[in-house]
Amino acid sequence: MRKKMLWIALGVGVAVLGAAVAAGPIMSDVQEPSYQLVERQDNIEIRDYAPMIVAQVTVTGERQPAISQGFRQIADYIFGNNQPAQKVAMTAPVIQQAVTDPATGQPADPKGVKIAMTAPVIQQAAPQGGGNGDPQNSPPPNNQAGNSDNSWNVRFVMPADYTLDTLPQPNSDAVKLLPVAGRRVAVIRFAGSSSDDNMTQHTHALNSFIAARQLQALSTPTYAFYNPPWTIPPLRRNEVMVEVAK
Repeated sequence: MRKKMLWIALGVGVAVLGAAVAAGPIMSDVQEPSYQLVERQDNIEIRDYAPMIVAQVTVTGERQPAISQGFRQIADYIFGNNQPAQKVAMTAPVIQQAVTDPATGQPADPKGVKIAMTAPVIQQAAPQGGGNGDPQNSPPPNNQAGNSDNSWNVRFVMPADYTLDTLPQPNSDAVKLLPVAGRRVAVIRFAGSSSDDNMTQHTHALNSFIAARQLQALSTPTYAFYNPPWTIPPLRRNEVMVEVAK
């Protein structure tokens, strides 16, 4: 009897694990912002994104807790904490970008940014100072800093059939509805967890691509996460994006 119960328990465990494996990709099958593919090299792409509207909150703290806090605030808005208490469809990805440079605590410079070939600007990391677009000269930011004064913009892209006039208005003053102009971005796509090490490694690879192509970076890195947290790491889709000049 005990052996039979063990086999039953094992079978249930396998079924639950299989359901969890399948659920991540299925539940990530939601609307994503539209873009045109300009170029692809291995897991790096250059994309032209159409204009969009985002719901944004600004959160202070370390990177990973900040995105969780921001997610909850925007989820509260789309699940009905708005006028007229209307649900808004979930989209992907959840987006995070630094407002302050974790290495310096100073405001991130969103234009003319200098990106070092060796700089791990993960999920965050604003380059230091202004700059002339030269990707090779800035000091590497410390994206693993535990500075609780770091600030992050966390965003959901709103479904494309809404306008600023037709979107429900947030009840919370923390949630802002903002238009984002069309833009060209360099993007690296990868699986695994959203750990600092993983993000740093792929941000470095994207920076090297930008430097090698002599592209002009126009933004600090943006971090995009496409899957619910229970998705097993090998099936997750993560991206680092940097806006570049056309």
